[in-house]
Amino acid sequence: MRFFAVLLILVLPLTTHAQKDDAKAEQALRAGDMAKAKMHIDQFFKGENNATDAKQWVLKGDIYYGIALSTEKLSADLKENATSKAYDAYKKAIELEPNKKSIATKVERNLPILSQVAIGNGLNYYNDKLYEKAIAEFKTSASIDEQLGQTNGMTLFNIGLSYDGLKELSQSVGFYRKAKSKGYKPETCCSFIVSNLSLLNKQEEAENELAMCRKEFPKNNDLLNRDLNLQLQKGNFEQAQNLLIESKLQAPDNAIIYYTSGYVNEVLKNSAQAELDYKKAIELNSGYFEAYYSLGVLYFNLGADIIQTTAEITDDKQYAVEKEKGLGFLKRAKPYLEKAHTLKSEDINPILALQQVYINLGDEANYLKMKEKQNKLGY
Repeated sequence: MRFFAVLLILVLPLTTHAQKDDAKAEQALRAGDMAKAKMHIDQFFKGENNATDAKQWVLKGDIYYGIALSTEKLSADLKENATSKAYDAYKKAIELEPNKKSIATKVERNLPILSQVAIGNGLNYYNDKLYEKAIAEFKTSASIDEQLGQTNGMTLFNIGLSYDGLKELSQSVGFYRKAKSKGYKPETCCSFIVSNLSLLNKQEEAENELAMCRKEFPKNNDLLNRDLNLQLQKGNFEQAQNLLIESKLQAPDNAIIYYTSGYVNEVLKNSAQAELDYKKAIELNSGYFEAYYSLGVLYFNLGADIIQTTAEITDDKQYAVEKEKGLGFLKRAKPYLEKAHTLKSEDINPILALQQVYINLGDEANYLKMKEKQNKLGY
C-alpha cells in the first residue's frame, strides 16, 4: 500500500500542474495578456503534446490566433510563426472532433482571417528581404486556403517570387506554374518561367515553354521580346525580322526596336530598310549613340564598298562617277559619326571611323585631331 501511496503523491502534482497551466492560459487569453497566455499554453503542451481533448487544441489555436491578429507591439519572437501554430492547432482540433459544430464554426470563421494575416506577414517579410520567413507565411496561407477548399493564385505567385529572392529558381518555376494554372497573371508567370529556365541552363525546356506561351498570348510584348532575343542569339535573322515587324506594330514608339530592326536588316543586306530603321530610332531618341554610330557605319561601309570597286574600272568617266558616289556615302556618314563622337567622346569606335572618313575626304586637319584623341585614349 505504501508503494501505491508514493505513486499517487508523485503523479497528482504533475496532473494538477498541467491543469493549472491550461487554466492559466485561458485566463490570460481572456485578460488579453497574450505573452502570458502563450507562456502557459506552451508549458501545458510540453507535457501534453499528444493531448486528445479538442478544446485544448482550440485554446492553443485561439491564443496564437490572438497573437497573430494583435495590433499591440508584441516582440518578434512572440509573433513569429503565430499564424502557422494557430492553423496547426485548429486543424488538430478538427481532426479530434470532426463532427463538433461549435469547433467547426469557430475554426471556419477564424481561418479566412488567419490566411489574410499570413499574407500580410509574408508581404512584410518579402519587402524586408526575409525570404524564408515570407515563404513560411505564404505557405501557411496556401495551406489554410486548401483546407477551406480554395486556392489563391496570388499566394502561389508570391511564393515563387520569394524563392526567386533566395535564387532557388527550380522551386520558383514550380510555383509560377501553379499560379498560372489558377489563372493568376498567366502572362507574367510565362515570362518568369521562361527566364528562370534559361538561367537554369534548361534552354530546350525554356524554348518549348516560350513557344507554348507565345501561342497562348501572341500579343504579349514581353514574350515577343524574349522570342526576338532568342532568335537573335541563335542567328535566326529572318525569323527575327518577322518578329520585329510585329514588335513595331505593338510598340511603335520604341527606339530600341527600330535600332534592332536596323541591325537585322543590315545583316540581311537590306540597306535601304536598315537606313530607315536607324533614322526612326534617332527620331524617337535624339541621344541614341548606337543608332547614330550604326547609321554612320552603314553609310561608311556602302561608300567603302563602292570605292573599292573603282580600282577595277578602266574608264576614267565611269571611275569618276563611281568614286564620287562612294565619297557621297562617306559625306553622309560624317555627321552621324560626329554626333556619335559628341555623345560619347571617349568611345574609340567613332574616332577610328572618323579618321577613315576624314582621310578619304581630304580633311587632314580633322584627321589629325582624331588621331590625337586616339593617342590620348591609349589606343
